[in-house]
Amino acid sequence: MAKLAADERSSLTGLLKALSNDSPVPDRLRALGDLGFSTRELASAIGETTPEAIKGWERGSRPRGRRAQALDHVRLAARILLETVPPEGVHVWFTSKPGPRSTTPLELIATEPARVLSAAEAHNAGLEEEEQALLTLDGDEAQILGRIGAKRF
Repeated sequence: MAKLAADERSSLTGLLKALSNDSPVPDRLRALGDLGFSTRELASAIGETTPEAIKGWERGSRPRGRRAQALDHVRLAARILLETVPPEGVHVWFTSKPGPRSTTPLELIATEPARVLSAAEAHNAGLEEEEQALLTLDGDEAQILGRIGAKRF
């Protein structure tokens, strides 16, 4: 996956700009790549698409319909998390299982985006609220923050 320019990559501001609502799809994909997402992970999270389609979007073609909406959910959750999670922790949050029988937020976002977005927003409100959102997310008792080393900025 293509990466952001070095000056943008080193800047939280650059990531936030690339993940803004009005940024072009290729910029969004580059920012997600810089956060650690592979094209295969994004294709799986978006559903009904392939890594090759993601690469086409990087070159300028546009996702449509449900695929565009699913990509936007990933973008929005990542942007929300960047308010309190360091860039290197965003991918970890998405790919961590809060409990032994649970599903990762990345696996769940295509089918239940509201629950994943709620968990990301709850993280920003504090540990207790995020833990409750994650329990609601998967029904298991666990905290995800300890594993990602999240810090308040």
